Amino acid sequence: MEIYAENLILINFSSLFVCLTAPCRAYAVSIKRQTAAAALGAAFALIAFACGGTAQIAAEAAGFAAVSAAAFGKRAGAWIMFFVTLLLVYALAAMLVSWFGSGAGAFMSGGVIYFNVQPKLFIPLFGVSLALAAVLQKRSRQNKALRRHRLRISKNGKCADFTALYDSGNLLKEPRSGRSVILVSRSAAKPLEPDKLITDEPPLVIPYRSLGHSGVLLGFCADKIILDNKKEIYGAVIAFSDRGFAEGCDALIGGI
Repeated sequence: MEIYAENLILINFSSLFVCLTAPCRAYAVSIKRQTAAAALGAAFALIAFACGGTAQIAAEAAGFAAVSAAAFGKRAGAWIMFFVTLLLVYALAAMLVSWFGSGAGAFMSGGVIYFNVQPKLFIPLFGVSLALAAVLQKRSRQNKALRRHRLRISKNGKCADFTALYDSGNLLKEPRSGRSVILVSRSAAKPLEPDKLITDEPPLVIPYRSLGHSGVLLGFCADKIILDNKKEIYGAVIAFSDRGFAEGCDALIGGI
């Protein structure tokens, strides 16, 4: 089967982008970084395809390490989650090749499955799948908005518990790092000693603008953030707010 370079790049980029989606959302990795990691992986796939034997295996291993490092840095849990996702996708693809053989437009070489799909067919289908994913993500956020969450924040050996509301409108970002901001009530954060906290270390200054209001919030990086007693949140910033939230809530979470 004749494989064209542009097809190989398209297929690998899109496949890696899809496989990266779950761990990237779980570990608060931006779409821009996810896209760059998928593009890097597509380049390594082209190199691996041109190699053979041991060199091909080395190129594939280097590609996985490069994509994982580009997307997640040193977060071992994200590497594992990405690897498991790749294995699941590989298993599904292997079943497709086993059932349909060359009729599926695919073949195996060196333990790697290659698909030969025409760009004029693949690009529209990939676009439709991304649009569908966006709709499902929006629906998921709407469902989350109805739920209250338990939030535990630890800093300098002190802990504070909050009842957090998911707010899809909370799109605040820390301007220097681009990390998502979790808003917490200053009064509910008393166990963390907020006044002492922002004087002991330089606070993060987070500008905000809302209907009829604008200004800055002071924030910090927590030592640990636990959501619903099980999920650890990475890459988020905590900001103190003197304004009230919905009844029964003392924190807002959004783009995490």
